[in-house]
Amino acid sequence: MNQYQKLIDNLTKLNLHHMAASIMDYRQQVNDSQISFSEALLELTDKEIAYQQQESLKRRMVLYPVKFTH
Repeated sequence: MNQYQKLIDNLTKLNLHHMAASIMDYRQQVNDSQISFSEALLELTDKEIAYQQQESLKRRMVLYPVKFTH
């Protein structure tokens, strides 16, 4: 198993699925010198945090739906 595949596996084991799915694009941008490694890592982690927050909100809305009464 190469390092890239091991990285994807590790991210998946850590439940960082969104990050694992996005990393190929960032890897290419870093390789093409479009962005720095730290910029890529920051964007990946920012997007993962936003994704997890959104998923958490969705789960709470399903568990505790708001009932409107008139």
